[in-house]
Amino acid sequence: MRATRAHGRRADGGAGAVLPAAAALCAVVLLGLGLAVSGGTTPWGVDRAATAAVAGLAPLHDALVAVDLVGEPVGAATLVTLLAVTCLVAGRPRLAAVAPLSLGLTAVAVGGLKPLFGRTIHGPENLAYPSGHTATAAVLTLVLLLLVVDVVRPGRRTAALVVVAGTVIGAGVMAVVQVAISAHYATDTVGGLCLAVVVVTVAVRLVDAVAGTRPPARAAPSPAPHPRSAP
Repeated sequence: MRATRAHGRRADGGAGAVLPAAAALCAVVLLGLGLAVSGGTTPWGVDRAATAAVAGLAPLHDALVAVDLVGEPVGAATLVTLLAVTCLVAGRPRLAAVAPLSLGLTAVAVGGLKPLFGRTIHGPENLAYPSGHTATAAVLTLVLLLLVVDVVRPGRRTAALVVVAGTVIGAGVMAVVQVAISAHYATDTVGGLCLAVVVVTVAVRLVDAVAGTRPPARAAPSPAPHPRSAP
């Protein structure tokens, strides 16, 4: 019975209340910031300040590149596979579906939004907004945290705090790396985080909708009673 209830749970774990509101806010920021930087080729003041703030990390270049690999196709595919398997082992098949779906949708969205906004860094061939690496890190972190709060089942406020704060921290680590290796402006990473929240929320809703429309399994028909033999 316990396993059945776990299989039937919604894919948003214990953070169902915070995801839609966060996604709505992030969608506004993603589009608004994207329009503001559209066609830009130079950093904003906040971007220059962020670059200066992480300049001291230059000696850690090898470690930064190692973290950057999380956002590369092979690294992301490996981690999302491990995450999906972990969700299945934990008895959360919906979240297991959300993980790769979110990553796939993120790749499609980044591929479409970058040329749409047209912001570049270090030359016209390097489209920058939103940061795909930051979005990938945020997706993986967010889905992992949805799994954690669904398994641990803390209070609603605690679950929301864990999911929001943890996702910001996970995305923030990748954001620092992207700025430190001069792959993105800081504002690009903000767009990546916002995109991830929107995409995961959409993926959760899609998975829940599909799972919720499955017809119930039919019970096996009872065998017909044998006719009684005449006395």
